[in-house]
Amino acid sequence: MSNSHLPRFMVIGDFEYCENELRWQTVLEQIGSVDWERKIAVQVRIKNQTNENFLRLAALARSILGETVITVLNGDIHLARKLLYDGVHLPQLTNLKQTPVDFKWLSTVSHNLADLNAIDSTPVTCNLVSPIFSPHWKRTSPLGLEQLRVFCRTCEVPVFALGGICLQMVSDCIASGAYGIASLSGVLDSMSPNETIAQFLYTIDSSLIRRTYES
Repeated sequence: MSNSHLPRFMVIGDFEYCENELRWQTVLEQIGSVDWERKIAVQVRIKNQTNENFLRLAALARSILGETVITVLNGDIHLARKLLYDGVHLPQLTNLKQTPVDFKWLSTVSHNLADLNAIDSTPVTCNLVSPIFSPHWKRTSPLGLEQLRVFCRTCEVPVFALGGICLQMVSDCIASGAYGIASLSGVLDSMSPNETIAQFLYTIDSSLIRRTYES
């Protein structure tokens, strides 16, 4: 999968945000029940768990999501390969240059322009830039659209905008140069996650057409 054929939308399936396993599993099951034709990616993010529980939950998520989405495991290259995930998200790129990587998706995250230096000479396929806006669930200083534009002009791989992005903000992010959108609370808080995902995909596609027309 070349960079230009990455899906345009990523769901961050954060276990800790869901607060309990049942809610987290229910959202993943709903997403896994639809044939998305691999037009979306789902990042499985599991933090603050024992190694045993991390392994169990990562395996459970992989089995639930199936093959119609791009499955991405947060933080563990070797387990992602063992469980046949399509890719891995690495919040830190330490020692990545020495680690053979053969995934379809390999992402990292940037919170400031200095973070881009760590991406050079690595096999990263895309970069999540965060937070663009302030998420409602945590205090953070947003980068804003102007900084997003700078990231998109500077970064050599596709940029996914992340952080406080609702449907009404998608077009501004795409117009600023973002390749795609990543969402955590926008999907996990939804009463109908699949409908919300479909709305994100439609809005992204419409925004891309508008950007092409206006360029």
